[in-house]
Amino acid sequence: MIKVLIADKSPQTARYIRDLLSEDEKFSVLNIVNNSSDTIELARSLKPDLLLMDLALPHSEDGFEVIRVIMETSPLPIVIMSYKETNSQTVNTFNALQAGAVALISKPEDSDPEKRTIEESKLKETVRLMSEVKVVTRRRKKSQRDFEIESEIQPKSPLVVIGASTGGPPVLQAILSNLPANFPSAILVVQHITEGFVNGLQVWLERTTNKKVLLASHGEKIIPGRVYIAPDNCQMGVDFEERIVLRDDPPENNIRPSVSYLFRSSCRVYKSALIAVLLTGMGKDGAKEMKQIREYGGITIAQDRDSSIVYGMPGAAIEYNAVRYIFDPAQIAQKLPAFTHQILKRIEKGNKDELI
Repeated sequence: MIKVLIADKSPQTARYIRDLLSEDEKFSVLNIVNNSSDTIELARSLKPDLLLMDLALPHSEDGFEVIRVIMETSPLPIVIMSYKETNSQTVNTFNALQAGAVALISKPEDSDPEKRTIEESKLKETVRLMSEVKVVTRRRKKSQRDFEIESEIQPKSPLVVIGASTGGPPVLQAILSNLPANFPSAILVVQHITEGFVNGLQVWLERTTNKKVLLASHGEKIIPGRVYIAPDNCQMGVDFEERIVLRDDPPENNIRPSVSYLFRSSCRVYKSALIAVLLTGMGKDGAKEMKQIREYGGITIAQDRDSSIVYGMPGAAIEYNAVRYIFDPAQIAQKLPAFTHQILKRIEKGNKDELI
């Protein structure tokens, strides 16, 4: 049985979530609270398997100190509940993920009974899955030797593609904020996230990384140095004119946008000039396509186990023998400039393949 502590400023909302979870014998709600001090104390004394909390608790600055104190003194998986908000409000949600929360979920609010049932099911499933997450203490690993990229023929300018799911936003933030201002490649990102929060992710990343971060638009020219995030509910790929393609193609791996779609499309165009990165997340999205990228000479990187909230996606890619390098986020940020510059040098020498 999964023991849950619920913290929400609204007693009515807390009781609703409690009753919703109590309908399922898999869950046991230990208590409901509506302020920061009780949340911290009960997290310590009751030792729940998971804390389900609203950021807007009384006597708390956006809930961040609650998360930080709990993660320092009695660490456990924390899932943030939120209504779909404006961009400025949603930025706070991503700051909470950076502070140590493992996931976010929308509070069920749809007036349509069928849609509300779907939202309630998603909340239960998120609680179930996140209760199994082992809270990770991130340690700075010893530096590894520098890797040289073997001499290869490259078709065109380099491109970095990144796939992430659970735990991804703070890792993306750490990587992007540590890349140099003159980073010579565009970056395309698929981040699995609750629908309605991707705009807030874009705003938060742009504010906290000093990078030009955009929600991708169909037909948009891919410009080096910019970061493009896949919008809600469409597949993102690239075409041979180095433009972004957004389509309503079916979900892959039960999700849209999918990492698999982005990786496969990018490999077709960029071939060995492609650098693919798989970060923390559940499932296997992108793993098989990463193997294809490696077979075509692209650089493939997986986040290491110790720094991953969930090791599903990077672990699956490793099992497929799709991964060339395994790094923590700091090492990924350190290595990406060197990899892209070496690709650029070969391109400048005129070593180009025909496109696939």
